[in-house]
Amino acid sequence: MSRWDTIKQGLFVNFLYDRLKEIIPVVISIVIPLVYHYLDFPSLKAKLSTLNLSIFLAIVITIFIIGKRISNWGKNTFKIGKNTKIFYFRPNIHVVDKTENTKFLLEQCKVAKDICILGATGYRTFARKDSESIAPLREVLEDITGEIKILLFHPKGQFTISRANALGVPLDDYQREIMNSINFLKELKNKGENIALKLYMQRPIWKMIILDNFMWLQYYHPTKHVERMPVYGISRSQKKEEYSLFDPLYGVFQKKWYHDGNPTYDFNTGEAVSPDGRRESL
Repeated sequence: MSRWDTIKQGLFVNFLYDRLKEIIPVVISIVIPLVYHYLDFPSLKAKLSTLNLSIFLAIVITIFIIGKRISNWGKNTFKIGKNTKIFYFRPNIHVVDKTENTKFLLEQCKVAKDICILGATGYRTFARKDSESIAPLREVLEDITGEIKILLFHPKGQFTISRANALGVPLDDYQREIMNSINFLKELKNKGENIALKLYMQRPIWKMIILDNFMWLQYYHPTKHVERMPVYGISRSQKKEEYSLFDPLYGVFQKKWYHDGNPTYDFNTGEAVSPDGRRESL
């Protein structure tokens, strides 16, 4: 027997088993009242009618089926969490969501030594400070004792222009946010922080905030601001036999940092320096 035939048979058996699990309780709820009806139990029949017994059995079996489904859902959810290490999820639309997500992120940052950020402009993540609000990671970056690696949009990149257009934001304003973030990082660099900045020119897919053993993940929707996207919290596997999405997603950051030819920002000259040594003034 071929492997494909074995798989097909296995799928058929599983399908049949799932259907029988749902049909058998229904059959029982019909058969038992019928048996009760045709057997002669005068004393019992005096207390219960066939209809009452049918209703009772239907309720019990329904509760059993619902409980079983909830149990299976819980087991599957546990398996997904265990094999992906996604231990946090929350929408990011309403004020309550945003508040709780920020609180969650800052809790993770308390024990962080190093931090890597893959973003777009970075302004609302770590640079903004005005009368209206302060970026949640502004103070975090000031207190980080280890290495800080930041990947932001190249202000003159084609995808920077496309992203600004998709969000309906004037390009000048979008580029200004990037430069404000760069200026803030320059201030930290001058204070002695261990900061490296690269400017990427590929299409944005993920927003990542990567700490020692934790990753904050959001998706860059083609037409929606990332601030409206759900937040996923992923932990790093501590054992070799365990699985996690942390490492393959961290590989996305490393690819942009080491292999995609993105220029490094020179804080001394204010230029973007390509791997081949070409310099571009920003």
